[in-house]
Amino acid sequence: MRQFAVIGLGQFGSSVARTLARLGAEVIGIDSDTGRVEAMKNDLSHAVVLDATKEESMREIGVQEVDTAVVSIGENQHANILVTAILRRMGIPRIYARGMSPLQGQILEMVGAHEVLYIEDRMGEQIAKSILRFDVFDQIPLTTGDTLVEISAPQAFVGRSLAQLDLRRRFRVNVIAIKKRVAFIQDDGSTDFRIEVRDVPDPDAKIEADDTLVIIGAPESLDRMSQST
Repeated sequence: MRQFAVIGLGQFGSSVARTLARLGAEVIGIDSDTGRVEAMKNDLSHAVVLDATKEESMREIGVQEVDTAVVSIGENQHANILVTAILRRMGIPRIYARGMSPLQGQILEMVGAHEVLYIEDRMGEQIAKSILRFDVFDQIPLTTGDTLVEISAPQAFVGRSLAQLDLRRRFRVNVIAIKKRVAFIQDDGSTDFRIEVRDVPDPDAKIEADDTLVIIGAPESLDRMSQST
């Protein structure tokens, strides 16, 4: 079961936390406001009154063990940025942070956010579903109603070919590219990595652990695929 921390339980954060919990995730909800925490305690795995800007307190409740964190402190931009930086220092694999402006969004990315969420564009419930769907690096809604997503290759896909996975028949989605992390030797003899994009991959192409898949499909098809892995 995937584990999430949602820091900031205002209208947006509580919507994200409740949706994640309803979809089966384990969620730690954190806020410094007792009333907000009390309102959430029956909906989440854990709801804690805490000053999230104190790293030691965050570690005491096990935040460093979660897979994904959502920082949704809207009323205090300084705290939002500080908490994002603390989570990055704690080594959280995936951090989403609420941005109130493009400038704040740039700062959040600089201090460690993997993705900045602008809630005027997407509702909390929609964002929660997006976060829960694999490890999504990017997603673009298309005018056709389909969505293009970039995801980290699920463990269930690793070592199998596209033909073996048969995603088009099973889920009506198409892998249109695979981004591979390829090692190479630099002039000084050291090893570095570059990303190679393989467009329209061959059906015999095998998925490797560090691959990023670019997939297109209807949102409900992507949801079915995520639930099967």
